[in-house]
Amino acid sequence: MSLTAFVPAPSAARLSPQQIAIAATGAMLAPMLPTAIAVVLDPRLLNGASLWLKPLHFQMSLAIHMGTLAILMPFVSHRWRESRFVRWPMLAAAFSAMVEMVYISFQAARGRASHFNESTDLEYSAYLLMGIGAIALVVASAVIGIAIWRSTPANRSSFFRQGAAYGLILGSILTLLIAGYLGGLKGHLIGPVQSDAFGLPFLGWSTRSGDLRVPHFFATHAMQVLPVLGLIADWRGDRGGSWLMPSLTTIYTLAVAAFFAQAMAGQPLIPM
Repeated sequence: MSLTAFVPAPSAARLSPQQIAIAATGAMLAPMLPTAIAVVLDPRLLNGASLWLKPLHFQMSLAIHMGTLAILMPFVSHRWRESRFVRWPMLAAAFSAMVEMVYISFQAARGRASHFNESTDLEYSAYLLMGIGAIALVVASAVIGIAIWRSTPANRSSFFRQGAAYGLILGSILTLLIAGYLGGLKGHLIGPVQSDAFGLPFLGWSTRSGDLRVPHFFATHAMQVLPVLGLIADWRGDRGGSWLMPSLTTIYTLAVAAFFAQAMAGQPLIPM
């Protein structure tokens, strides 16, 4: 790749892409304890569940997301890390994560929904902007995955490096597909029971209806699962050859597709 993507930005005191990811991770972790306390102390409910569960889930998820990018950044070559191709998406992702977290928490404090809320022009616009921010988050992940893939010499490839590249790219694609479909609906539940009151402990996934948050969860967390599987394969000294990580990636993709089909059929992951 040529063009200006690899033209370094001015080197005046600026955060590296890894430092940006670390700072964003800290920003997501900081409000988790107050939010968890709010879950316990604030009795208000939204659609049958605590108002503060969604902010807590998003804070945790975004912290894991940005933390993953920070951990995997050293596998990106210095040339790529210093390029605008990596730096700008990381800045956009960090900014989007922080704005999304603030808005979701603000809406919870007001007793209002942040997602699927088109009640007012302002909330409708904010929901659309959150969708754009979510795209920025997954694009950054895909960029880092591509950068790891392109930065890895053939003779130094490991299952962990392959898992990192596959996980970030696959997780980004699956998340865009499922979240994009979910964003066009009126809610995340498919079936007769449209209340979050009947959810699994903490996770909140419905036990009475199909819940599209389940495939969304597994799609996004391919970014962590596949690198961990690669790390385990390296630690065990597996000799699966070039087919091991592609095979695991295919199996994982099929599992996410099965979770999606199950939710669309109105069936909960764990009926109770």
